[in-house]
Amino acid sequence: MLLDLHTQPDWENDYQPLRGKISPSLLELQHLKYLDLSFNNFTGSHIPEFIGSFSSLQYLNLSYNDFVGTIPNQFGNLSELRSLDLDYNDEVSVKSLEWVSHLSLLRYLDLSWVNLSNAIDWMEAPNNLPLLTELHFSVCHLPGIISPQLPLINSSASSLVVLDLSANSFNSSIYSWLFNFNTSLVHVDLSGNNLQGLIPDSFGNSNSLAYLDLSVNQLEGGIPKSIGNCTSLRTLSLGWNQLGGSLPHSITRLSSLKELYLYDNQLNGSLPDLTGLSSLRVLLLWNNRLSGSLLDLKGLSSLRSLYLSNSSLTGPLPKSIGQLFMLEILDVSSNSLQGTISETHLSNLNNLKGLFLSGNSLSLNFNSDWNPLFQLDSIGLRSCQMGPRFPNWLLTQNSYSELDISNSGISDIVPREFWNLSPQLSYINLSSNHMNGMVPNLTLLKTVFYPVIDLSINHFECPIPLFPPNITLLNLSKNMFSGSLSFLCNITNELLSFIDLSNNRLSGELPDC
Repeated sequence: MLLDLHTQPDWENDYQPLRGKISPSLLELQHLKYLDLSFNNFTGSHIPEFIGSFSSLQYLNLSYNDFVGTIPNQFGNLSELRSLDLDYNDEVSVKSLEWVSHLSLLRYLDLSWVNLSNAIDWMEAPNNLPLLTELHFSVCHLPGIISPQLPLINSSASSLVVLDLSANSFNSSIYSWLFNFNTSLVHVDLSGNNLQGLIPDSFGNSNSLAYLDLSVNQLEGGIPKSIGNCTSLRTLSLGWNQLGGSLPHSITRLSSLKELYLYDNQLNGSLPDLTGLSSLRVLLLWNNRLSGSLLDLKGLSSLRSLYLSNSSLTGPLPKSIGQLFMLEILDVSSNSLQGTISETHLSNLNNLKGLFLSGNSLSLNFNSDWNPLFQLDSIGLRSCQMGPRFPNWLLTQNSYSELDISNSGISDIVPREFWNLSPQLSYINLSSNHMNGMVPNLTLLKTVFYPVIDLSINHFECPIPLFPPNITLLNLSKNMFSGSLSFLCNITNELLSFIDLSNNRLSGELPDC
């Protein structure tokens, strides 16, 4: 017998979860094998003890319900249970996991967000669950490992495939327990803990490992060469640590790698030749200390996201970037790149959604009639030389939410059609140019966000236009705007945090509003 009463949160429509308490009348369903009450609203209620009476139950999902109290020990009576999911009940706690040892058929266990701070026996769970393949203990306040005498893993527990212990408070002592699973683990997530020191070479012995996340820790001492032995890796996430040194060449042996996250570290030296990573889709290396020039990138034929911002890369942007036909995000901002960006770089990137070249010494030189096939969501071209004429290709972009072309050497009239801005607009910065012309009434811009508009340090000399009433920041300073300040009375947004009208040609009185 199956009972599925889970809901799917839909905040835009009428979301009506179950509320109140779970009725004991469910006990009439004595042959129940499948019970799913996830994503409801039992806020303040305790998990009913009588659920432990369903002796035939094989699947139980009570996740995302805001229960309180403790998990009933009666759950240890569910001897037929294969899957138990209590994820995201952060007011629920457990004093001991002894009851779990009776669930010998359990294959999937998720207690993420349950408070396990007193469950000092949590590491013994895999020993007592010989069929367990997935263990999720994320954000559980798991007690730090004090004794080096960690429980060994029985050979019968070698079936564990997925282990998620993210966002707890482990130190590096966890490794000696973890490497008992070497023969079986495919997915390991230790992110957001207190891991320190070097990344152990022992990870290189994990031939089955496809997903490794050690991000948001305090690891240092570089990326071990042995990582190149993990030839099954598809995702490697080491971001937000203190890793130094250069990228080991052995990383190019990871031919199955699809996602590589190394952002926010202290990696230095030049990039190795990554052309062997033909399966790579995501490369995040922003905020490091990388130097040297970008190599030929055409071998990264599957790449969709390339983030190399905030480093010390030099030289030109290679034209081979134009052969990354799948590319959606290109971010090389805040480096020391030089040279000219032409249509050769971008014409074939039909899937491009984000273009970020700000903070380099780059010039954009496109034909005036160029009509790119992409439609950008975000455009960051601060300090890129695009003038003196207003770039016509920007007029072909009509769905972006962010645009920054500040300090780009444009000294031209802004075409009227440019102001047909997208309802998705959240940020526009035209500052520090020599733009002129009329700024039309923008109240018709029905933005779904709270926009930021910066037109400062230009030569706009029209009367101040009306702006969207939900604007949060407005900078019109150092122009030649004229007229009164009555437009301010149309801005009713309580989130308005900054407005600068200084150094213009305004007149009249301050309005009462």
